[in-house]
Amino acid sequence: MHGFRATAKTILQEHLKYPLLLVEMALGHTTKDPNGAAYGRFEYIDDRAVMMQQWADYLDALRDGTSTDQFIHNHTAKKPADELQALIDNLGEEKVLKMLEGKL
Repeated sequence: MHGFRATAKTILQEHLKYPLLLVEMALGHTTKDPNGAAYGRFEYIDDRAVMMQQWADYLDALRDGTSTDQFIHNHTAKKPADELQALIDNLGEEKVLKMLEGKL
């Protein structure tokens, strides 16, 4: 599963140009809120649903050997520092540090 998560993260960010925050919200395992449910991440739910449908369609195109050019979007580019701060705000600094260390 770790390899799948790493592949999804790379393709969603590098090829489909989704912001780090949306990708981590979709692929993360826990929330910052200690009283919250681990899978109760409802923030950006509509954006994440669109992203995951595009991911599924992208994988279908790869499987079928058809062009994936239609899936490349020019989402509003954010500075990496802004995306990192958004992750810290949403997930907490300790969680982000563990993610960066590869412990999640």
